[in-house]
Amino acid sequence: MSVTQAVSRRRLLAGIGGAGASLALAGCTSTAPAPAPPPDPDDLLRAAAVAREESLLQAYDEAVLASPALAVRLVLLREQHAAHLEALRGPPPATATPSGAEGSSGPGSPPAGVATRPPAVPGAAPSTDATTLAALVAAEDTAGASHAQAALAARGRGLASLLAVLSASEQSHLVGLT
Repeated sequence: MSVTQAVSRRRLLAGIGGAGASLALAGCTSTAPAPAPPPDPDDLLRAAAVAREESLLQAYDEAVLASPALAVRLVLLREQHAAHLEALRGPPPATATPSGAEGSSGPGSPPAGVATRPPAVPGAAPSTDATTLAALVAAEDTAGASHAQAALAARGRGLASLLAVLSASEQSHLVGLT
């Protein structure tokens, strides 16, 4: 046997061994996708603030329906919460709205998008203006405190500033409701 044949055999055997090892390792790898990165804490704070503002909008809608005499007073505060929600969500996509489609909100009428007064529930106690206002004061106070806590926890300056402004706004609404 010649030296060149022995080296060739060694190379051949080494190549087969290396190929077998790489096939064995390839069979052990996982094809599962990588885990998703954790959510951004600011995104969670923003989502919670959106939920608070949506809850306040719903509370104002219900208050206008429960106490129509308060509608003029409450519609302005409700509009501010709609603006808060828009600021939290960012600018809406540009869409064409036919003229007159916005609805009319004259004094004493519910804002656009608010349903007409639902039928009275038998046996339910009627809501007074005082209890309606007290419920809104509690909701505003809770939302304002939550926005303030979120502003302190926010990492981004833009979100922290927005949440601080929303907190101050909710607290100023207390004056308008009392």
